[in-house]
Amino acid sequence: MRIPVILAMLACSSANAATWVVIEPFGDQGFQISIDTDGIAQEGELRKAWVKWEYTEPRLLPRASTQEPERYFVETLEMSYYHCQKRKSALVRIIHRGSDGKIVSNLTRTTEELKYAEEAPDSLGEIMLEAACSWTLDSRP
Repeated sequence: MRIPVILAMLACSSANAATWVVIEPFGDQGFQISIDTDGIAQEGELRKAWVKWEYTEPRLLPRASTQEPERYFVETLEMSYYHCQKRKSALVRIIHRGSDGKIVSNLTRTTEELKYAEEAPDSLGEIMLEAACSWTLDSRP
């Protein structure tokens, strides 16, 4: 009885697994950027994608006040919407994780709060937009 349940759980977990592809390797800046190619989706005119930033050293999370404790992160997950034709993007969700893998910050914006901005040429934003918009959605198995 346990084996079918375990197999069903494994099937569900692998269906939601991410496939991270590096789009900006580690360099002097101390981070690398990857995109989840399995999570890229078309929603009307917009393309949705998750991007992961991994840092070589822990970074201090900005604090709203000095009363808050210092929190450090080594990984950031961002979910953005990209308007490929207009070359604009909007950040929807951002999650920071500490070196222990636990979430230290989690911010989500509603669709009403989104502000689309044009990506600057030769910027990291443009690299992420290009990766999300150039990925062929029907290339998945």
